[in-house]
Amino acid sequence: MAIKLTAAEAWEVYCALDDVLYNRHHGIGSKHDYPLTEADHLTLQGRYLRAHLVLKLIEEGRDD
Repeated sequence: MAIKLTAAEAWEVYCALDDVLYNRHHGIGSKHDYPLTEADHLTLQGRYLRAHLVLKLIEEGRDD
């Protein structure tokens, strides 16, 4: 399923993923705040990296 986001929406999602991954990496919050399995975490990391690439493409497209 594809979801179309504006640049602002994509940035908001990217920042939220960044916060979650930072907290997971640094052990911040309880397990109840972050109930992801390791497989879920790896999926989230993949989405975070893809979001980064999409944002980069959006930014490069603005310079055309």
